[in-house]
Amino acid sequence: MNLLVVGSLLGISLGLIMILAFIVPALRERRRHRLDTTARPDDYGPSRHDKRGPAEDDKAGRDKAAMHAISLGREEIWNRGCRGEALGAAEAEEFNYLARARFHTFRLGIGHAQSNKDEKKSEALAQGMAVELFNAPGLERLWFDSPVSEDPYGQAVNARLMELRTRR
Repeated sequence: MNLLVVGSLLGISLGLIMILAFIVPALRERRRHRLDTTARPDDYGPSRHDKRGPAEDDKAGRDKAAMHAISLGREEIWNRGCRGEALGAAEAEEFNYLARARFHTFRLGIGHAQSNKDEKKSEALAQGMAVELFNAPGLERLWFDSPVSEDPYGQAVNARLMELRTRR
């Protein structure tokens, strides 16, 4: 009986050691990679959907090099871009990337609210986006160039934005 208990405890101990030795470091590396704010989809290598030819690959490489030449942090680029301040070419490209990500996030939120049939949440998201655009002229400029502004909920944002302007 005692031998069975000792064997079980030894097996459990070896299992815990295996977890600590192999799995925990892998999870830490995965978390570190997830927290890397500089990573972009292009940083993980070519997509299987990527059909660019050699000329475009060279251009993509130059664009990637230009992105690394950015002298401002993302937060500063976002703040300056939203205020409508002039940005360098690389910073302007980064701001466009961040703005597209923000518009995509808005669209995902609307999609989630629609799938849950939550019209109040959809309206609140549209109102929130309108207020955000109203307070950020640089972001508003990019909004009207994006296809998101033309879908039905984008049109709702546009209407609320007009209401905010008339109340001013």
